[in-house]
Amino acid sequence: MKLADTSWLVALLQAADCHHSRAVTLCDRIQVDGTGPILVTEAVVFETLQVLESRYGVSPANGAEAIGSLCGSEDFAIDPVALDALKIVAARPVLGFVDGLLIACARRDRAPVLTFDRALERALVSGSSAP
Repeated sequence: MKLADTSWLVALLQAADCHHSRAVTLCDRIQVDGTGPILVTEAVVFETLQVLESRYGVSPANGAEAIGSLCGSEDFAIDPVALDALKIVAARPVLGFVDGLLIACARRDRAPVLTFDRALERALVSGSSAP
């Protein structure tokens, strides 16, 4: 197993990144060697979304879709709740990753969320934030 850092994940996702080709080569090598999976933590997902938006202008919804697509493959390991959160954010751009995590955790644990955030409340009530 390998752990992904934000800098590597961003480089893998962004062709404009100066380390993109190295990141792709390393990913390909890990896949061929079978030394994976590549673990992506929730903290790295959160930071990657921020970097993609601030440095490359990628919307959180598009970033969530890209990370979710990549991390949904068998070569990557990610907490299923984090993967669900990415799907929620991709489907409902008004929500951030933390909101998506809260919704995914609430579903998993069948627990209410204590919030004053109207967008989060609407998503929880409407159920339209389903991945």
